[in-house]
Amino acid sequence: MTPLLLLSLSAGLTRAAPAPADPVLRRISPELRRLPGGEVVKVLLEVPRGDEAAVAVAAEDLGPHVVVEVATRGRVQLWAPALALEALAELDGVQRLRRPHRARTKGEVSEGVEVIGVEDWHDEGLTGVGVDVAVLDTEFAGYEDLLGEELPKSVYTSFQGDWWDYDAHGTAVAEIIHDIAPDAAMSFYQFEDEGQFLDAVDEMIDNGEYLVSASIGFDNTWHADGSSVYCEAVEDFVDSTDGLWINAAGNEAESYWVGTLTDDDGDGWLEFDGTENMWVYGWDDFGASLRWEEPFGTASTDIDLYASEDEGGDACGTGENYQEGDGDPYEEAWCEGEGGWVSAYDHTGTAVGMKAWLYAWNGIDEDYAVVWETLTMPGDCDAAFTVGAVEHSDLSLATYSSRGPTNDGRTKPDLVAPTTVSTESWGSEGFPGTSSATPHVSGVAALLYSADRDADAGDVQEYLEDNAEDMGEAGFDNEYGHGLLTADDIPEGKRRRACGCAGTGAAGGPFVLALVALLGRRRRG
Repeated sequence: MTPLLLLSLSAGLTRAAPAPADPVLRRISPELRRLPGGEVVKVLLEVPRGDEAAVAVAAEDLGPHVVVEVATRGRVQLWAPALALEALAELDGVQRLRRPHRARTKGEVSEGVEVIGVEDWHDEGLTGVGVDVAVLDTEFAGYEDLLGEELPKSVYTSFQGDWWDYDAHGTAVAEIIHDIAPDAAMSFYQFEDEGQFLDAVDEMIDNGEYLVSASIGFDNTWHADGSSVYCEAVEDFVDSTDGLWINAAGNEAESYWVGTLTDDDGDGWLEFDGTENMWVYGWDDFGASLRWEEPFGTASTDIDLYASEDEGGDACGTGENYQEGDGDPYEEAWCEGEGGWVSAYDHTGTAVGMKAWLYAWNGIDEDYAVVWETLTMPGDCDAAFTVGAVEHSDLSLATYSSRGPTNDGRTKPDLVAPTTVSTESWGSEGFPGTSSATPHVSGVAALLYSADRDADAGDVQEYLEDNAEDMGEAGFDNEYGHGLLTADDIPEGKRRRACGCAGTGAAGGPFVLALVALLGRRRRG
């Protein structure tokens, strides 16, 4: 966008790059149309459900440089030269061509073991024998060096991306689970983006996994109302396996502005609580994403998003998708730098009065940041058991821990658990985030499955909720959920001697959720 267009507010803004007349080009997102022809890029084709296989075959028929990664749930994700993008957009069934959305990690013997109280369980021989925990994450650096010590002697791995050894995030998650359920087996499923996420879920279903620990999430790329393709995949997992999906709530409580869009001066530049320029923090880059309340796939309010280094200055990053009745109510704009400004322009004059969510991963001006409705996806899913974070040192709610409600009014998270704990891979400075809270819950779930091999996901979830220590506002709430994870009491009928043998299951009758000495739900102010 030129400086002239940025400054000509009284005359109204026209597009920096006019919408192409060719309907094929309009299917390609603007940032991809600007790529150099020789660049090879990963792209995602949105196609009708049921057409994925046919589109994948047609795409690979374009030449050997087109390589399909994933074809599932209305998405075909592939690598292709930029020169081939127009030909891909011309394929029958292709509705939109864009970059795939990427997930972000939500992050350490763990101090949380003592906080939640599982030592007695270990003394009674409940250590996770016979249970497999599937750890879904984007990075598992250093895990080989910890096998047989901080991790099981061996693990099943399914790594899809090239960045699995970039960071130790998933390794630290697995260490916490191993601290709590030291005899549980583990499977590591690694992915990088939405196509690979969907593929990993399909593989977990095929492999018969039934307990998933996912300290990851996608932020602001869909409405957090349980309707996203991520939630659809989680629901399929739960329905297909009768399994339990445990997901981080997210670390986004200081990263959103949520409110109603206004344009009090009528110049087309939208206002967020009165400001047309919102400061966002950065690291190596900065920027934001914006979505508004129209349905995905049918948005007609055409908003563009701009990022600039100077308030009201030239744009260094733009989000200029086309919302013309068949678009998504979503834009993002990014620049290199340690912080800057974002602004939004309404081309159709129909955005005023709409609810919107402005999200910046590194954080947003604290004067405008909100804590409510900040859940990561798929932590918003009804089928997911969602975990927030409290500091292990004083059990205060972590300031960044995402809170509900979901966009359709459901209460989340379901539980909170300790964070900023130590692991070998992460170090004694503390593994932070809802990333480290989530595996505490997954570890206790593994112990419950180990206590009764006939228990189902509903039994395990009910135990976790009923035995949580109520915190904050009395009852189920959008900060602490049902309360703090506790494992002080062993389920009735499940106490057994610790024999050190490789048993095939705990002795006793059906899984009894009533406890021998349950003194009632405790509440912490």
